[in-house]
Amino acid sequence: MARTALDEMWGGYHLNSATDGVMPLPSGVPGAARFIESPGTSVLLQDARLLRTGGPVYTVWNSSASLQTAVKNNSGTQLVLLNPGQLAVCYLTDTSTQAGSWIIETATGSASSAQTITVDEFTIEFGPGLNLNANIRTMCDQLGYAGTNPARVNVFVGPQGSATVGAVGSNVTTSPAMDTGTFPAGSVIILTVLDNGYIAGRGGRGGTGAPITGGTPASPTYGTITLAEDGGDGLYVRTTTILYNYGRIQGGGGGGSAGGGSGIYSGPGGGGGAGYKFGPRGPSGTIPAGQGFGYGGNATPGFLNQPGLGGGVNNGAPAGTGGSGGDPGADGGDSSDTSGGFGSGGFAIKVASGTTLTKVVAGNIDGSEGTI
Repeated sequence: MARTALDEMWGGYHLNSATDGVMPLPSGVPGAARFIESPGTSVLLQDARLLRTGGPVYTVWNSSASLQTAVKNNSGTQLVLLNPGQLAVCYLTDTSTQAGSWIIETATGSASSAQTITVDEFTIEFGPGLNLNANIRTMCDQLGYAGTNPARVNVFVGPQGSATVGAVGSNVTTSPAMDTGTFPAGSVIILTVLDNGYIAGRGGRGGTGAPITGGTPASPTYGTITLAEDGGDGLYVRTTTILYNYGRIQGGGGGGSAGGGSGIYSGPGGGGGAGYKFGPRGPSGTIPAGQGFGYGGNATPGFLNQPGLGGGVNNGAPAGTGGSGGDPGADGGDSSDTSGGFGSGGFAIKVASGTTLTKVVAGNIDGSEGTI
């Protein structure tokens, strides 16, 4: 009896070769996967040049009670050794060679239940518009995830092929725009940032200009500037993640440095850093009311992909110039008379120790990468 496309996509296959049995090709159905039962033999993944990236392409279960199963790429290099009852979930990230590049996640299975393994699957889309403080684990929990089984989460950011922007940001610089959260062993997140999609840390607030604290217009007394704020981080990776980045992942820009007072004018404010949410502008310094003093000039806020300008001559005020906010992931600028009062750029990506991030398409990453 002929097998249907659905059989080919999800049907099982018993591989009983003595050694190096080659797995069957998945069907041509997009996203097709095969479940391979192997009773303690060594198995070869298919020639990667015949497959598509993504996955899982294969799930291999060692059904033997006593023997191990070696899972190898098509060139014969061992990728993982499965103990009895273990299984390997195989994701393909590169198809340029026969061997390919594979990510292997392991879990345990049992023949005592109707399903040998249960993987909970979710799809989360951040379409046109602006979204804040996304935690993928929290969102899966809200969709009914019990947290017991491994999870496969497909995350899409942005509207593909559209002039409309879709962005994930943060309302505070102390939290990232997107955090994968943590999942049970064997879980994987497939993160696709589409065209015109952004994961952008919040821009840092610009510094506040030096106030005039007293004295007379002929002999003012100046205070000190308030330092600018650092930009926020873009993406935190705490679970195995496969990245396809066709948009941008950004740290927030640092706020610009404020300036000191000059003559009868208080200091100008620093520009807000680029990011989402916007980096607030830095105000000019305060002045005593009704005593003949003037303000040095407010800065402008930074927005997504656009840093703010410093106050002062940039917006018509007569005193010095505050520093501009930083570009995405970059430090803010100095004012005309102050060095070092700016904020640092946020990290574009931070990865938890022991966690794997595979960049199948690295794309545009604005800012540094570090560890959590």
